[in-house]
Amino acid sequence: MRERRLCTAPYREGSRLRSSRAWAGHRDRSTPGQILASDQHLRTGKRFFIGDRHQSGTGSVTISFPNQFETHNRTAEIKFDTPIDFGLLAAPETRYEIASQLISDRAVLTVSSATSTVRPGTEIEYHEVIVKVPVRVGGRDYIYPVVTWVDHEYSLVRGYLLGFNKRFSTQMSGDFSFSSTDMDICFSGGTRQACEPHDRGELLQLPFLVDAHFMIDGDLSRNRLGILDVSEYQLTACGRVVDVESSCTILGHTGQLGDVFETEDTFQLNGVISVEL
Repeated sequence: MRERRLCTAPYREGSRLRSSRAWAGHRDRSTPGQILASDQHLRTGKRFFIGDRHQSGTGSVTISFPNQFETHNRTAEIKFDTPIDFGLLAAPETRYEIASQLISDRAVLTVSSATSTVRPGTEIEYHEVIVKVPVRVGGRDYIYPVVTWVDHEYSLVRGYLLGFNKRFSTQMSGDFSFSSTDMDICFSGGTRQACEPHDRGELLQLPFLVDAHFMIDGDLSRNRLGILDVSEYQLTACGRVVDVESSCTILGHTGQLGDVFETEDTFQLNGVISVEL
């Protein structure tokens, strides 16, 4: 199958894929910033190549689906006194049907530590922070990930190709707190008390709606809405966190946090399933 060069948006922090660190135990010796994909890139079994296609296999690192995940998360609903334009955090190419719903007085915030495969036998560990806003598309309710900060390059590239607006950050601490120019959050400390999954409320359980925008060599493009294709999901722990040190400021607005829920889960991510408007 002929490989085609994939044109992606630049990093918000750090302008290219860098070879200055070892990724998942493999030193990247390729030309930074070049990403390749096959025509099968959005179906199960798709592969993404980071590196230079003219070099040997040691110069390219493959991201191959399905991926196995194990995550540890803290999530809370946030309410604001006045609506916030979360569109200021969204990707510039966000379609109107979504962008028009991003002025909201509530959001969902998730802080995670995760381990996942990127191909058989290769795992990465990373942290991420996701700001999500409820939207309605095609008569159904979803949660839309407006922006995600992540501290691993593989997760950044994978998320972008799946339809997430991901930004790279080196400020992840792993203690459920995060600070950037746009937001300052803290979900630290506290004790988890077991609860039932339905105690989290409907908003915290809505499916992700992702919005993929990219082009390969000008003749193979992806511009679609979708939901994540997840299988083998297991919720291994669920609890409400008490005595948690919690605060949240987004775009200069301080929010009022609801209950903070802590979950642990495992699942397989196969790709994206299209959703019609």
